[in-house]
Amino acid sequence: MLGRPLFKARRRAISLTALIDVVFILLLFFMLTSTFTPWRSLDFSVASSAQGEVSTPPQVIELMPDGALFERHSGWQVQGVGALLPADLARFDPAQTVYLSPHEEVDLQLIVKALEALKAIGLPAVSLGPVIAGGRA
Repeated sequence: MLGRPLFKARRRAISLTALIDVVFILLLFFMLTSTFTPWRSLDFSVASSAQGEVSTPPQVIELMPDGALFERHSGWQVQGVGALLPADLARFDPAQTVYLSPHEEVDLQLIVKALEALKAIGLPAVSLGPVIAGGRA
């Protein structure tokens, strides 16, 4: 009896239920924490004017919290960022920088959408202007 073991080792079947649960929880975690928004860059070039040069007042477009765009000097208004048309390009001097000034309640995503929409209609120089506190004057 020297060659025989004293006890017989039993092989236990491995339960895959716990492993499947862990894999499912990890899959669910990664699905809920990932974002599927494509990342894009946005050009923020600021044009500088020469000193001593007499210039016209800056072209400032105000961005309202509801997405409306408003130009104070001419009274031009668009009800939403998505309503911008290439025909609106004629209202602005292409040689001058157009400044987008958001009101303080506007979120960042709306500011980026407005900058992209202004670039998309063909404005050559669009820059971010100062934040406007309060409502329209």
